[in-house]
Amino acid sequence: MILAEWLCEVAMDWNLENTLVFKAMSYLDYYMTLQPVQMLSKFQLLGLACLRAAMGDARKPTALVSEADKALDAQRFAHVSDDTYTVEEVEQVTQLISGLVPDRLKTAPNMKMFLRSFWYRASLTGVLCAEEMHVYTLASFFLQLSLLDLSCCAYSASLLAAASLCQALVFFGREGWPLPLQRFGSYRPEELEGCRARLRDLAARVECPELRRLWLASHEQHGYDEFREEWKRLLDVLRAPADVSGGGEEAMEQD
Repeated sequence: MILAEWLCEVAMDWNLENTLVFKAMSYLDYYMTLQPVQMLSKFQLLGLACLRAAMGDARKPTALVSEADKALDAQRFAHVSDDTYTVEEVEQVTQLISGLVPDRLKTAPNMKMFLRSFWYRASLTGVLCAEEMHVYTLASFFLQLSLLDLSCCAYSASLLAAASLCQALVFFGREGWPLPLQRFGSYRPEELEGCRARLRDLAARVECPELRRLWLASHEQHGYDEFREEWKRLLDVLRAPADVSGGGEEAMEQD
């Protein structure tokens, strides 16, 4: 989806909290089930409004009013569309989205939140150590790629998060879905395989050059000395489509 890729780019350019684009996409999916967009020219406006509504819903009560107002300024959203839309249009569609999206969806955990939970459990139970952020970063990248593929809408947010972490572990030669994660996430390894296959396919063929450039810029200076080689492998995946099958498949099969 071109719109999804562009929204991911906007979120990274603006350095937004990284769950927001997933929340925005869940709003967009919900809206599309109720009211399919008739005019393609309004699709970008709808995406912007979903992102703005998600940012408003995620705003913390303790945030400074001036900072929050600046971040949510409709002029900012109109400008990022090269002023294709007016401030009034941005305001109108944002209000429409906010009114349609139910409270249960506004507070529901999205796939990035599930990934954080799985990651925390993995580090807490010794599946990996907290410094192995190359695994978490790759899993997060898989999740963003999933936003660009309509077929991934068939998977639940928690399953996508589990499959992303599983595939990242396998890529780095680890057991993909060990018992501590099975017990915590309630998924068996075989239940993740279809989604994992889809993520591998996306990583191998999706170009998204601008999104990849932003990911590289955000992560090429990161890493720990003891995991230098792992970070090099990660950067290769971020740089261009690549085979992410990895070396941990045997461990998965023996589970």
